[in-house]
Amino acid sequence: MLGFSALGREITTITRSVPEPRRTVLVIGGLHGNEPVSPPTVRSLVEADVPDDVEIWLVPEANPDGVAAGTRWNANGVDLNRNFSWDWRSYDGGPGPLSEPEVQALTGLVEALRPDIVVWVHQPLGYIGAIGGTDPAFQRAWAAGSGTRERSGVTQH
Repeated sequence: MLGFSALGREITTITRSVPEPRRTVLVIGGLHGNEPVSPPTVRSLVEADVPDDVEIWLVPEANPDGVAAGTRWNANGVDLNRNFSWDWRSYDGGPGPLSEPEVQALTGLVEALRPDIVVWVHQPLGYIGAIGGTDPAFQRAWAAGSGTRERSGVTQH
């Protein structure tokens, strides 16, 4: 278990550990509870064909309260996607950066794992886009593997 939501629901991980990982991949879904395709998509990756030296960490439902209610926000009415400390803004990011228990749990996991890549799975919009300083090679690989078109230049605060 990774942590708890604002209402005390468990946030769980599924891990495929390897003795000496060459790479560590973290895949997070269910950040917005109104994106119902995201959690099962992440769960399905437990069966993905990946090299034996790649460790996989999956978080299918990062916002279990929102998933249960079918809403974008957590139980505190915060869009968790906007609650991280990077370029946090008060108008949509909650009372302060990292104020929400779900975001604190995810941030702690990223800091502890130091994964080579973190993939955030949102409801499909018909494209794959690398955000910020992400290497475009990851965008190309994900798009090729999923059969989804690429969209370059995607920005997000």
